[in-house]
Amino acid sequence: MKKDLTPGTIYAAAVAALPAGDIDHHASDLYLKRTPASVALVGRLDNTALLSVFRDSDGVAWYELPFCFSPYWENPSKYQ
Repeated sequence: MKKDLTPGTIYAAAVAALPAGDIDHHASDLYLKRTPASVALVGRLDNTALLSVFRDSDGVAWYELPFCFSPYWENPSKYQ
């Protein structure tokens, strides 16, 4: 699989490929609901060192991508 996404570009790719309900964030951390489409996106990341998976209170699996919510870096005070 082609590794054409970076931590700085995965948010834009997620917005283009996933339903809005499958994307969330907290401060600079990006969360993607674990679906076949998000598995494919994460598979394109050139660096997965900080990637983890957690389950929300409903038992749904999500990817946690620290520092990958790119709008945060454009205006950090907006998301604090």
